Amino acid sequence: MKKLILLLVLFGFSKAFGQSGNSFIYTNKEVKIELKINNGKTALQHKEKNHITIQFKNIDPRTLTCSAPGLRIIKGSTDENLTTIWEINLDNFEKNSYRLFFSYMKSGKRFSGEFELPIIIN
Repeated sequence: MKKLILLLVLFGFSKAFGQSGNSFIYTNKEVKIELKINNGKTALQHKEKNHITIQFKNIDPRTLTCSAPGLRIIKGSTDENLTTIWEINLDNFEKNSYRLFFSYMKSGKRFSGEFELPIIIN
């Protein structure tokens, strides 16, 4: 099996990305976005439907957007529950990493970033 390398893109000094097990974390001052791969592994599975959970703090859920190929929302968030569940369909995906882009509004300004998730190719 090929070794997978996780690439994280940094967007300035006040923003930080990190990984812990199957969780990928973005922070920017008081804002936090945590993406968890729900298959219990540290990577997405090639040619399978994968589920991820995105939890966020100090973001209005109406301003958070996510986009990527094959991405579909399963469960949206509410003002009380700042968690969303997504499905990623990798049936026709031929790369060894998956880029998920996100953006949100805070104090009248738009912020954006991306997570680059490794894919295990079977």
